[in-house]
Amino acid sequence: MWKIAILGCGGVGQYLAEPIARLSLKLRQPPPIFMIDGDVVEEDNITRQYTPDAIGRFKAEILADRAKAFGANAIAVTDYLLPKNIRRHKQSWLRTEIAILMCVDNNATRCLLEDAAKRLNNVIVISGGNDEHDGQVQVMVRKKGIMLTPSLTAIAPEVRHDPGVLPETDCLRRGAREPQTALVN
Repeated sequence: MWKIAILGCGGVGQYLAEPIARLSLKLRQPPPIFMIDGDVVEEDNITRQYTPDAIGRFKAEILADRAKAFGANAIAVTDYLLPKNIRRHKQSWLRTEIAILMCVDNNATRCLLEDAAKRLNNVIVISGGNDEHDGQVQVMVRKKGIMLTPSLTAIAPEVRHDPGVLPETDCLRRGAREPQTALVN
């Protein structure tokens, strides 16, 4: 059975979570939906993403709770995707037959996920993100172990050449270094 994962529960991820969860209920057998993010809601998120009562809670837990409230099979994973814990992610959600909505704000995580996804037999990765004044969406499809589309870094090689750093700090501290002014973030 296919699974769905939303990697990154901030700006883009939180806007996708509810409609994806509601659509999943229309399927004969609703798939599990993994909400993955190690970040917690901070005061800076309130004007754009969450409500004041969410401060201090994991973003993944909030989105999973919202989806569960109307019956979706949502699972919170309150961990960043990092080289030191990727094995644990592979044991829980990062497995074949998965559609991944990659809503992260750093190239290092994009590269790490792409490398892992290229080893899966059946995977769809939809990567969306924004820069300071623009954004993009890319799709990578692998079926029966064969790439049907170019990899994300084949389309945008700059992602591999400037991977940045992995998110071991919260969005507020990273945002000061890498501003994003698009509406969703």
